[in-house]
Amino acid sequence: MARAHLRAGAKRVFPAVVLRELILGSQDMNNHAEKTSLVPDGIGLSWVLQRLRNIRQIRRLRKGRDVGALVELLDSEMGTLSRSDVAACLGELGSSAAVQPLVHHLHHDELVVRISAAQALGRIGDSRAVPALLRELSDREPIVRANAIAALGEIGDPAAISELRSFLDDRDSWLRGRAIYAFSLIQNPEAQEIARQRLSREPRPERNRIVKAVRKRQAYVRRRQDRDGPPTDGAT
Repeated sequence: MARAHLRAGAKRVFPAVVLRELILGSQDMNNHAEKTSLVPDGIGLSWVLQRLRNIRQIRRLRKGRDVGALVELLDSEMGTLSRSDVAACLGELGSSAAVQPLVHHLHHDELVVRISAAQALGRIGDSRAVPALLRELSDREPIVRANAIAALGEIGDPAAISELRSFLDDRDSWLRGRAIYAFSLIQNPEAQEIARQRLSREPRPERNRIVKAVRKRQAYVRRRQDRDGPPTDGAT
């Protein structure tokens, strides 16, 4: 079905299922709007075919858990959307071998790549990423700061506590919520007490959203440990 639409011409409007495939690629992360903005106007046939080839290649490497090949793709010329997909896959696979390449991409020019790199580092949970993520707390884009905050909490290193404190009083409720989420995940008495106090001050809908996110992260960590065994090399 998709190929029939591709042959119809470069200016043809693609069905929603094809557009979703092109935009989201390998992962359903929380940066859909940023990904959508990267799809060119009047999608050309060559762009679409290359994007679909990239998606298939990334999925094949993810299925084979080929971390080395995915790391190589991260520095390839396959395009911003696909680079974001690769970062997401590396986060899903949880290999500490991907930490340094992902840290490098925290400084990428494209917003969606910085977001995906921060998310992936949080999913991996390796404390070696903490210094770089702390620097990203000053990123010009709030969405990058929010994902860096969340990633620091997911890593769970108490060394991040002092830097995260300032976001607890942020006027932006999203950043404030991310900070509470982060403190909730850091297994440190000080962090846990801060999270408890701050959570109680939030409106019920926001409080419920944060608690749901914390439980989702904890469930993910349990599933990964069941799959891979206890964490090593600084990973949580």
